[in-house]
Amino acid sequence: MSTTNHFSELIALLTNKLSMVVITLSIVWCAIDMTSRLLPSSNSTNKGVAPFEIAKLYLPQFSLVEEGRLKESYQEHNVSTPSIENQGMSTTEQSKQNGLLDNLFINNNKLTLKAVIKTASTNSQSASQLKALIMVEDIKTGEQKIEKFSQQSSVYGYQLSIEKNTQVKLTKKQPQGLQEIILAMYKSISKTTTKQPDNNDKQ
Repeated sequence: MSTTNHFSELIALLTNKLSMVVITLSIVWCAIDMTSRLLPSSNSTNKGVAPFEIAKLYLPQFSLVEEGRLKESYQEHNVSTPSIENQGMSTTEQSKQNGLLDNLFINNNKLTLKAVIKTASTNSQSASQLKALIMVEDIKTGEQKIEKFSQQSSVYGYQLSIEKNTQVKLTKKQPQGLQEIILAMYKSISKTTTKQPDNNDKQ
């Protein structure tokens, strides 16, 4: 009889809702407790790792004296040599300029013929006059300007004579003799003609 009574009490206990809630909470609490004991916590893991410090990098500092020395050595190796075109010609080389040229060097200037034009005279009885438009470039500064010169006028010490619409003559007396220059807008290319053989020569 005692066994039957105990079994009946167990059945009644399990069917009771409050008893079921208590039993469920007990099982959950036991599971959480076991999990916390078996698995290491994040705090204990972090305590075992030593912190890593990043060392600062310091760039070398130069004094004013050392900085000045570096700039001087850089300037010594950074000397720019002017191009041959910008150097122009020496006085001796300029006096030897002769013949047909498309550029004329006078002192620090380079002269280039740009055009030969006709200008109407203010006097109705006078004929139109020829003018030479010459570009004068300062070799040192690179400054350019167009200057207008009349027939038989002086061009930086040379006497101008307009011969064609594409060229002018510049003359100057030098110690070695008369210097004559034909300043042209472009250099003409001489064409060589080949003589065709005569039929009589073949016979």
